[in-house]
Amino acid sequence: MPAVRETTVTQTARFTALLAVLLMAACASKGHAPTAATTANKAPAKTASTELMQFGRFVGQWSCTVQQRQADGSWQTQAGEAQWRWTYTLGGHAVQDYWQPADATANPTGLGTNLRTWDRDTQQWDVVWATATQQGLETLGGRVAGPNMVLEMTKQGRANRPGHLARITFFDIQAEQFDWIYEASPIDDGQQWSALVQMRCTRS
Repeated sequence: MPAVRETTVTQTARFTALLAVLLMAACASKGHAPTAATTANKAPAKTASTELMQFGRFVGQWSCTVQQRQADGSWQTQAGEAQWRWTYTLGGHAVQDYWQPADATANPTGLGTNLRTWDRDTQQWDVVWATATQQGLETLGGRVAGPNMVLEMTKQGRANRPGHLARITFFDIQAEQFDWIYEASPIDDGQQWSALVQMRCTRS
């Protein structure tokens, strides 16, 4: 896991800005007319960091087949396909994506959005995840690991789920498809990982 960084005024301001963008996205999803500040860009800004393309290459629409690990260790494929739309935002200096599970109409809980920004100082990605039911924001740190993209965070425990270390990996990344896996490890471990969710996404 990345080392925990001290909270500073600059980081607080950055977080506030990220939260504002997420709230604007939520308003847009409820049918409000988008403004110049919320309209996504189709291309990165000319002055954007070259690292932006690490996630910028995913910009577009994807259909994803999702599998979940069962108690007996087998994998169960969910019915239907989830939709994952990626765009440039913040004037082409960041990437935002919108996740819609296959059962979003009956179960809006899974609807969510990530805002992905590159931190020039720490040389890593800062990612903020928010869901439709807004059960708290989650922050992840991201980095390149060989040909893969890896995100890590500490997942807070809830009544029906223990806290754990979480690792998300994008791998076998190609122009028209990629694979994604979510792994968990006990809070005090970080060495033994169990795959819980995996999926393959193809461009729609």
